[in-house]
Amino acid sequence: KPEDIRLAYLLLVHEEPEQIIRLIKALNEANFRHSFVVHVDVKANSTYDALYEYSEKNQDTIRLILLDTRVSISWGGFNVVKATLLGLDQILQEFDGEFDWIVTLS
Repeated sequence: KPEDIRLAYLLLVHEEPEQIIRLIKALNEANFRHSFVVHVDVKANSTYDALYEYSEKNQDTIRLILLDTRVSISWGGFNVVKATLLGLDQILQEFDGEFDWIVTLS
């Protein structure tokens, strides 16, 4: 049934932390049904800090992990693939068996 599907979201982000938080809030559902792993471009420290603060304040209502290993992303560069692979690896380590599908957004 659709209401039983559990998603793991992988977000590759760099700017506009307020928009990212709005996106996460819109995608999140109660009872920790969905999970989020976020890669923040290494050049976007203020975004990382804002998302870290959000995850700390909301850890009772959301499963959100920020990747510790961050890479510098350039449009069309291989590091987009590298960041995606890092995120997928984190999802498999943290949420193995706790999701039905992985959704990647960047």
